[in-house]
Amino acid sequence: MSYDINLVRVKEGEDPYEVATNDEDFDREKPYDPEKEAMKRRTADALVAKFPNLEVFEVDDEDIAAELNISVEEAKRRSRHIELNNDAAGVQIHLDDDEAGVSIAYWHNGDKAREVFREVWDYLRIIQRETGFVAFDPQQGEILVLSQGYAAAVDAFAGGMVNVQRVIDDLNQPKKKPWWKFW
Repeated sequence: MSYDINLVRVKEGEDPYEVATNDEDFDREKPYDPEKEAMKRRTADALVAKFPNLEVFEVDDEDIAAELNISVEEAKRRSRHIELNNDAAGVQIHLDDDEAGVSIAYWHNGDKAREVFREVWDYLRIIQRETGFVAFDPQQGEILVLSQGYAAAVDAFAGGMVNVQRVIDDLNQPKKKPWWKFW
């Protein structure tokens, strides 16, 4: 389980909320666009320059081709996203042509959660600066204004942590026999 923040490209005249909440699947069949490829690379480079703890995940196009029974060239065309991971914090970033996302694992409480979110907020600022994407928090159902949304996001994350802990506690409880079983 993770707390997810989505970033989307909003064209002039479009409603950011409508674009961010559109349930249509992202089209991965879009043609190669050198400008979008450069944008993704520039964004990844800016993130790693500021946060060397982020590691770029290298996609193995040959494995994808073999698994999907397609050519390596087709696999490269389909797997053009860039993924960055901060394993210690449980954070994953994905960058695509017209969207990006940041996922934060429900691992942290209190001060550690606030520390992780401060870093995530910096990730979001860099992604927005380099891409022009708009950030949306599906947990709160709101477009994020990074200058003022940090505290509400941390509070929403803390609420999610409470729910995750309840599930863990329930799973760790000894199972009782149903009342109708006598043996």
